[in-house]
Amino acid sequence: MKKNIKRVLSFVLAVLIVLNITGCKKKDSNELIVGATSVPHAELLNLVKSDFEASGYKLTIKEFSDYTLLNPALKDGSLDVNFFQHKPYLDQYNEQNSSKNKLASVAEIHIEPIGIYSGKKTDLANITGSSITIPNDPTNGGRALLFLQSLGYITLKDNCGITPTIVDIKTNNSNLTFKELDAASIPTNRNESDFAIINTNYALEHKIDPKTALSKETNSPYANILAVKEKDVNDAKVLKLVEVLKTQKVIDYINTTYSGAVVPAFTK
Repeated sequence: MKKNIKRVLSFVLAVLIVLNITGCKKKDSNELIVGATSVPHAELLNLVKSDFEASGYKLTIKEFSDYTLLNPALKDGSLDVNFFQHKPYLDQYNEQNSSKNKLASVAEIHIEPIGIYSGKKTDLANITGSSITIPNDPTNGGRALLFLQSLGYITLKDNCGITPTIVDIKTNNSNLTFKELDAASIPTNRNESDFAIINTNYALEHKIDPKTALSKETNSPYANILAVKEKDVNDAKVLKLVEVLKTQKVIDYINTTYSGAVVPAFTK
């Protein structure tokens, strides 16, 4: 019996030692962990991975299907950088969360014009009286409403800024009704309404050709950014990632791969 107890205690001690060693393992100081949604963000990161690592750094790319997890992961230190959002979304996140560890933009990389896509109906000439699915988060929902206003279907109240909501609709001459869903789920639920406003990255992820959009946003101020904690805006690894992303190589890849569904937010 004593021998069995000793064996058990030895086993438990060995397990605790292993757990302690693995638990205390420190992150490589040359490693940059970047969280991103898959298309086009992770694709662009993979494009420049070898260029980044040629400088002696290591790039770890973690793909997220739920974009709402990316800012909390950056804030709690699970990520060093994230790449999925535009500045209005980041600003709203900072406003709604603690002032500690605020997040900041370090570079604008590309723009993904949103579009209105067919659902039960296929022609915007028949839009009067239609239902439209729009994103339910304030920034993308507001962006969708501003887009509809630019098309002349609604007007919004004055001074509602870039995050208007449905209650800010001043006139609705096309007699539209709205359904609000999580932006990522709209592509798979687009046929529940007559039309759907879809973010281009989610259209691409769901194999929806952005060229099939019935109308697309123009002159968009919603550039997608690299975001970090404020304290890391001048970190050498972060600046190197910005450098390898803002290249002619990336411009050419965007222009040839996405055919206008994604456009560069910088020039060389």
